[in-house]
Amino acid sequence: MHDTGYDHWSTTATVTAGGTTALEFGRAAWGPVRYLPWVQGGTIGFDTSGMIADPLLSGRDGTIDASATLYRDGKAVASRSGLGTSPSVPGPTTFTAPVTTSAAYTLKVHASRFVDGVQQPAGMMSTATDAAFSFHAGPASNAVAPAFLTRFVPAGLDRFNRAPSGRATTIPLVLDRTSTRAGVPLWPATVKTVEVFASPDGGRTWQPLHVTRTAAGWTADLSAQKAATEISLSARVTDTGGNRTVSTVYRAFLTD
Repeated sequence: MHDTGYDHWSTTATVTAGGTTALEFGRAAWGPVRYLPWVQGGTIGFDTSGMIADPLLSGRDGTIDASATLYRDGKAVASRSGLGTSPSVPGPTTFTAPVTTSAAYTLKVHASRFVDGVQQPAGMMSTATDAAFSFHAGPASNAVAPAFLTRFVPAGLDRFNRAPSGRATTIPLVLDRTSTRAGVPLWPATVKTVEVFASPDGGRTWQPLHVTRTAAGWTADLSAQKAATEISLSARVTDTGGNRTVSTVYRAFLTD
């Protein structure tokens, strides 16, 4: 276990006599995990504390500064900044807003790493993330939204989170659908399509990646890059009911 005073990382491993084990943490690509929007008692809520977290281990950033905006039928109806886990932000970790009308809602959340007076290292990865959830809800709804966060787990990176030069990069995807709101059931949802995009310029332009589904799960393939590049990743998951979730990680990993 690694403990910084802000958070920790842990896993369980079985080791034979004389054997060794290792715990790798802090690798690419940290992004939104675990927490999904929920609707209960005429209120929609979302916990921002999982917006920048390890994609495989139980560890998350303790310096998240987040903002959230709720749209109803395309019109912004509620917004809040200063959310998150950072000791430098004034608000709570959870965004809440009233749901007074049955309609199509979209919740957009942005998060970045921030501590007042502390300059982030120039080489920091996963500097910011976005999540957008689109689903139908009403005042009588009592459910965790039909949504799937995407965890990106780029394969073959070195300890500096760089992909080998001249080679394609395989990116296994973990579709995360976890109920973390006590007493609120998961709304049934089945994945229909998974689309993945990569950006070499911080999100200004995006190129679609080839996505494959196998018995082991979903993967995306990034072709070999012609020059050293900072890769941002975004995934759009649509379920059979038309609900949609977009997960984005900026500066997810590097290519040589």
